[in-house]
Amino acid sequence: MSCSFTFGEANYNSLPCCSKTNHERSTRLRQGRELRKLHLLNAEVLKTSNHPFEGVGHNIIETTGKGSYSDEKVWINEGQYFSNVNERIWNFYIGGYQPLQKWLKDRKGQELTIADVKHYQRIIKAIEETLEIMGQIHITL
Repeated sequence: MSCSFTFGEANYNSLPCCSKTNHERSTRLRQGRELRKLHLLNAEVLKTSNHPFEGVGHNIIETTGKGSYSDEKVWINEGQYFSNVNERIWNFYIGGYQPLQKWLKDRKGQELTIADVKHYQRIIKAIEETLEIMGQIHITL
């Protein structure tokens, strides 16, 4: 049996369902719902973060792009960073861009507020969880 998943009213690419059992299909449906919530930043799991914002500084984004990542840290300036960010999360692509890098680049020169810090942490966590779900989905094309 073949089927596909689409989300809401939006025109998203569909995920082919090559599952042969009801359990497999319901698992794919659940994963699709989880991915949708993650990408809209509405997932319950995003309320907590294991990617703290650390260091001392003025909260102004000065460093962006490839040079702002090292040793599982995303640096925003010489003294402040988000820690515990796996390289796979940092290098993750959606469409033609890398969300973590683009978000910083779009805000270069701006001072991060507490809300900005929490938002960026949610983006990091959303990508982390997306990679986890992607690892669980095995589709042979």
